[in-house]
Amino acid sequence: MTVQVAIDKHEKTLTITIPLQSARTSASGKTKVIASTHGCHVTELKRLGRPIVVTANAFIYSIEQPKQITPNETDAGSVTRGKIKPGKDHRSKITSMASGKRRDTKEP
Repeated sequence: MTVQVAIDKHEKTLTITIPLQSARTSASGKTKVIASTHGCHVTELKRLGRPIVVTANAFIYSIEQPKQITPNETDAGSVTRGKIKPGKDHRSKITSMASGKRRDTKEP
């Protein structure tokens, strides 16, 4: 079975059908892939005069499923109420020396 794509204009949905496969470990080792289009698949279907391209992967977690973070929760590097948490600015600051040369220094 190959990748099949269908559009239901009445329901305004696009359905992708891909064959199930034996579970194989992903490159990261965190998941097991059970179905995949194996990259982009150009279909014969068109939208706005252009071919529709689909990609899909179905997987299961090999290890404990990661914690789901809700929009109001905070966690290191997470989103807080839809905004990125502010952090320290680690950009280099360029200063000039008496000799006219530039010197990169870290901002505190």
